[in-house]
Amino acid sequence: MPRLTNLLAWRHQRRRGRLRFWAGMTVITLAAIMALSGLRWQAWQLLRAQASAGRFAHQQRMSAVMQLIHQHQERQVQHQHLQQRQQLQAAALARGQRWQQRLTRLAAIMPQQAWLTGLSAREGALTLSGMSQTLQGVTQLEQGLSQVGFRHYQVGRVQHDAGGNWQFSFRLYQDAATSANEGHGHASAG
Repeated sequence: MPRLTNLLAWRHQRRRGRLRFWAGMTVITLAAIMALSGLRWQAWQLLRAQASAGRFAHQQRMSAVMQLIHQHQERQVQHQHLQQRQQLQAAALARGQRWQQRLTRLAAIMPQQAWLTGLSAREGALTLSGMSQTLQGVTQLEQGLSQVGFRHYQVGRVQHDAGGNWQFSFRLYQDAATSANEGHGHASAG
């Protein structure tokens, strides 16, 4: 008879060995899964931080660009205001020079027997008032007005005063439109 071998202990050992092996494999697998999950979580956090930093950097760049655009627009507006102011100043200077030339010419055509007692400028018109020793002086002044650059004017009052002088006034206009707005303008032949 063959000898019977008791394999119970050997099976028990072998089963324990397999349990240890699979328990170890399970622990190692779980550890590997946890390690991979941790790495994946860290990578995700890193990507999230990089994306956040990228968004922040992008926002900073956009903010800087918008600020530069705003500054550029402000400079353009300031430049336009400066140009407008310079144009207004140039126009005012040109008007002043034109008035100066006209007044200089007016002084040149004044008859010797006539003089001005008043001079005022308002809204494109010049009002002259004065005195003359003779009526011919008033007539000579009226005839010379077209040489001054005032082709349209209104004769105001011309009267003889108690002292023997003639008082006169003229309202001179820069152009026909201004004199037409004022009423009965006189266009001198010139």
